[in-house]
Parts: sequence; C-alpha cells; structure tokens
Amino acid sequence: MVLSTERRNFSNWLVLGYPYLVLCFLPIALLDLRINPIIVKIRISDLYLATLICLFPLLNPRATSWAIKCFLPFLPFLAYLLFSAIFTDNTTGIYEFIQWVIVLFWIPLFASVFSTLNSSQLRYFVLSMALAAFYVVAIHAYEGIYIRYKFMGDAKYIFGITFLVVSLWMFQRFSWRALIVFIASATFLVLSLERKGILASVLTIVTIVPLLRLQVSGFFQSLTLIAIQVLCLISGFVVYLVSIKGEVSVTHYLDEARASWESNLHRSNLLANGIEIFQSNLWFGVGAKKLDDHMQTFYLADGLAHYTHNWYLDFFIEYGIVGVVLFFMPVLVLILKIQPKHQRAWLFVPLAVYCLFVPTMMANGTTTMLIYLTAIASICVLGLSRRDILVRSS
Repeated sequence: MVLSTERRNFSNWLVLGYPYLVLCFLPIALLDLRINPIIVKIRISDLYLATLICLFPLLNPRATSWAIKCFLPFLPFLAYLLFSAIFTDNTTGIYEFIQWVIVLFWIPLFASVFSTLNSSQLRYFVLSMALAAFYVVAIHAYEGIYIRYKFMGDAKYIFGITFLVVSLWMFQRFSWRALIVFIASATFLVLSLERKGILASVLTIVTIVPLLRLQVSGFFQSLTLIAIQVLCLISGFVVYLVSIKGEVSVTHYLDEARASWESNLHRSNLLANGIEIFQSNLWFGVGAKKLDDHMQTFYLADGLAHYTHNWYLDFFIEYGIVGVVLFFMPVLVLILKIQPKHQRAWLFVPLAVYCLFVPTMMANGTTTMLIYLTAIASICVLGLSRRDILVRSS
C-alpha cells in the first residue's frame, strides 16, 4: 500500500514537473554540450530530447493530437528524405532522416507546453535562458576569455535569443529584478560580439514589438511572417545577385591564403560556390549531408570547404526544389492559421521572427534546425485560439 502511494506520488510529481523539463530543453540545446563515450561525440540535448519524446505520450493525454497537428504536415518531406537517401545509397542521409524525425518532435513538445504557459512557468523559462547564458560567460571567464565568446562552439547563439526573450519579458512585466536580468543579458550579448544575435534581436525589437503594440490583425501578422519567411528563404540568392555576382576575385580566382583569415571573403565565396552547386542539382539537390563533399572540389585547402553559412541556401542545395516545397509549404499554411489578437502574441511573434531570420547567417546543423523549429512551434501556438488552449489543457 505504501509502495503504491509512493508510485502514485512520483507519477503525479512527474506529470507536474514535465512542463518544466520541456522548458529547460532550449537553453540546454543552445549550450551545445557534448559527451564522447566511444567513437563519436553525442549532444547531451539529443539524449534529453529523446527522453522528453518517450515521456510525452505517457505524461500528456493529448500527446497524439499534438503530434498529429504539429508533426503530420512534415511527413511528406520526411518520406522524400528517406526515399532519396535509400535511392542514392546515401548512408549519411539515413542519419539525417533520423535527426530530422527527432528534432521535429520539438514542435509538438514546445507547442503543448508553451500554449498553456502560466506566469511562473514563463518566468522560469526566462531565467533558465539567462542562467544558460551566464554559464557560457562563466566558462569563458574561467578559460581567461573575457570577450568574443566562441570557445564553446554553437553556444554563442544563446546570447541573442536570451536577450530577446528577457527584453520581451521586461517590456510586458517590468520590475527591478527583470531590469537587472535585462542589463546582464544585454552586457553578455555585447561582450560576445555575436553579430547575428545582435542584429537579429535588435531588429526584431525595433520593428516587430512596436508593430504588435499597434494591435494589428492576425491577417497582417500572417502576411508579415510570410514575407519574412519568403525573404529569408531566398536570401542567399538575393545576396549573391546584389553583392557577389560579377566579383571575379570572389567567384573564380579566390586567393585561398587570404580567404583563410578574411571571413567575409571566404563566406562570399562559399555562397557563390553553393549557388553553382545548386544550379547543377536543381530539383533533387545533392543529398543530405553531401554539401561538404561537393564543396571540396572548389578548394585546394581542405579547411576552406564548409557549408554556405546560410541554412536556407544549404537546404536548397541538399534537398533541391522538391524538398524545399515539401518542407516550406506546410510552414506557410501554418502561418496563415495565426489567430487574431492572440494573448501571447507579444512573445511568440517576435520569437518566431527572430528564429526565422537568424538561420540566414548560420550553417546547417542541429542547433540551427532547433532554432528554426522554435519559430515553427511558436507559429503553431499562435494558431490556437483561447478556446483551443482551454480544451487542450483540460
């Protein structure tokens, strides 16, 4: 009898604590911590996400409906990815398929928890992001690095999104404690010298937040997000046509010694090479995780062959026009379903805009995928009316 009661208490505790476990995932994922048990390094956040996925149907009675709503639209893309990998005998494509399946589950997990978020849970999320950013700063300080926080790899991306979330929280619920966290997050962002985070967060705050204050309609919000998504999707091609095409020293006669230390020159050349690779593999792309192999043919020095540092262009190159249509058409449909005057639009619209924009300056990888899918999850929440949220939480 005592054992039964203890099990029941533990089960109740797990049900109540599960949302907090989900709220912790994004800061943990952005820390990009890894372990190296045997052969390859494993992201701790991948193991954490897999655990959350396994617990989801056990602890959330509406897990199936959430999965259908948020995951089902991407099944055609996953089928295309798997078929393409098998048909072309692309082993790495199989691994990429598995990775996509795992990270896409972040959408229903995020949407199910954040759609019913109360003030204390939101405060917990904001503080967890701020603590994760502080942890990155502390590790760099321990290593004697007090500016330009790039020692921990993709963990540098935490500063921009943390500053945005903290700023939105302070604008909505001002307090002196919130102001202190805001000042700390702004200081961390400036000291990090993370240009992507600074640009994306400041632009979002300056443009989107005032727009929401004007109480614009849901249709206008949808139109804005669709325009941002489309512009981001074609951003690599636009940058190439506007500032790179015709620069012979970038597109044809690259000085590799100079490119090895001049970041802008190298990235411009990667983008130009990426456009050329895409044009040769227009419809079906080169295959998942195959861009590096094709990029090698453009360089004598192996260390210069990387992704293009534009996730959307990388997507075009690896999956082709067919893959782009299968993945992004459902995204546009989800954007059109945004509810007018959503009670949490002040949080989810700017977060979606930020997470749509930042990948234009990031290479392909799990961190980039999760940031982008956070935008899609935010859009899914924005598609729920107050009645939907009450029904789903009951």
